[in-house]
Amino acid sequence: MSNFPTITNLTEFKSQVGDIKGIEFKTNEYGYTVASYYILESDVFKNEYARECRGITFDPSGNVVSRPFHKFFNLNENQFTQEGNLDWSSVTSVMDKMDGSMITPVLIDGDVIFKTKRSFTSDEANYANEKFFYTSNQYKFSKFMCKQGFTPIFELTSRANRIVCSYKQPELTLLAIRNNATGEYFSRDELVRLAVGWEVPFVKSFIYEYNESGLDWFKQSVINDTNKEGYVFQFSDGQMIKMKTNWYMTLHHVVTFTTERNVAEMVLSEQVDDFKAYIASIDEPDMLETVNRIESRVVSEINGIIGEVNAIIDLKEFDNPKDFALKYRSHPMFYLLMNLFKAKDNDYVDYFLKYRLKAYSTECV
Repeated sequence: MSNFPTITNLTEFKSQVGDIKGIEFKTNEYGYTVASYYILESDVFKNEYARECRGITFDPSGNVVSRPFHKFFNLNENQFTQEGNLDWSSVTSVMDKMDGSMITPVLIDGDVIFKTKRSFTSDEANYANEKFFYTSNQYKFSKFMCKQGFTPIFELTSRANRIVCSYKQPELTLLAIRNNATGEYFSRDELVRLAVGWEVPFVKSFIYEYNESGLDWFKQSVINDTNKEGYVFQFSDGQMIKMKTNWYMTLHHVVTFTTERNVAEMVLSEQVDDFKAYIASIDEPDMLETVNRIESRVVSEINGIIGEVNAIIDLKEFDNPKDFALKYRSHPMFYLLMNLFKAKDNDYVDYFLKYRLKAYSTECV
């Protein structure tokens, strides 16, 4: 039984998401609209529809055509993922948490185009389309599943796409399959059956047997794991949580990100959830409060930038770029204003990194 909202068209989806700051809807040159959060902030994910904004994609008619993973959290990251609050008897599968980039296919004019969470043209998307073109099993399988109204969800791993873990060969590994409308995930058995039939590599799973100790025995069994990001637990209602290995946390320098500027950088790079999960695991409530404060400051500042730029554009003072440029050429956000005036996309995170991050302290928090 699916425990996710039914989504069929863009108009209804937008009305359910509402006016949540931190989520953007971007339409590409083909008329396909991608909904995604551009910054991690806990308030964004209180809405079940907003939790679907991880690259969900709609065609020019507004029909949902690709539904990647819903937003799920680290173990002990928030009140809903506290170890003691979870029903470990309802775990249906434990999967390897691969250290790459999520890739999902979209069928456009009969061709499969692979995309990342936000983009059809990111470096990772271009790499996937170059390496796994129409002769690959992943392409053929994706085309078949997309036509049936399902989204295969892959992880792209390669030396060119390395984050922490090392992968010798480029690979597009099947992680999950999702119903575009209902959000329901295929069972592990069904995923394996399809992957084997289509000769598509699929993510490794692990044996999990419930006992009254909850997760303790599993954590002890994997405590010395290396070259592995972690594990994803899936429950009978489809919900998931992720657990990072100690090895990965150490190499990713999560423990050493202790300055205000480091925390701000983690917020912008969507790594702050890992850090907060680590802080919770070592029972440091004061540091967690500090990190939440810095996160709120970053989110508020970015939303302020977006709001100021939009407010100026909404004045509609000028019809041509020359007159507009003459008035606002001394404005500190001039190039953001010009981009939006010309209907071009703005990268507000990049702007923040270049011009606002330096205001954040390099002293330990």
